[in-house]
Amino acid sequence: MRFWIVILSEAKDIGSENCALSASMGIGDDFVRASSRTKVAAGQKTYTTVEARNAFSEVINSAAYGKDRIALTRRGKAIAYVVPPDDVEALEAIEDRIDAEKARKVIERLERGEEKTYPLEEVARELGVKLPARKKRKTA
Repeated sequence: MRFWIVILSEAKDIGSENCALSASMGIGDDFVRASSRTKVAAGQKTYTTVEARNAFSEVINSAAYGKDRIALTRRGKAIAYVVPPDDVEALEAIEDRIDAEKARKVIERLERGEEKTYPLEEVARELGVKLPARKKRKTA
């Protein structure tokens, strides 16, 4: 069985409790009032982290087998989502396409002479960054 627990980047206030979230899952279909920064869709399954802890396997199974997107909340705000692997894989595919398009545009600008490359050592020296010693490659 595969599942993902996605922690929102906005959930800065949870600090070292990131690890505790995996043990903090529960049951409940009640809706929450979320702030404008972290809205939960109407009708979406939501669980407080305390509820989620009490029914961890049910939450995971709901995402893994039921394909539900589940909001985990604290103080009425969504702080994380448990989502099916297909959702994460789709997001990663979209990010890969975006990254590939950006790289293609940079390569085109390099080929037209609109961009310039710089050796890593030069950039590090200019920024005052010490690079780790490079291992010598064995030649065949």
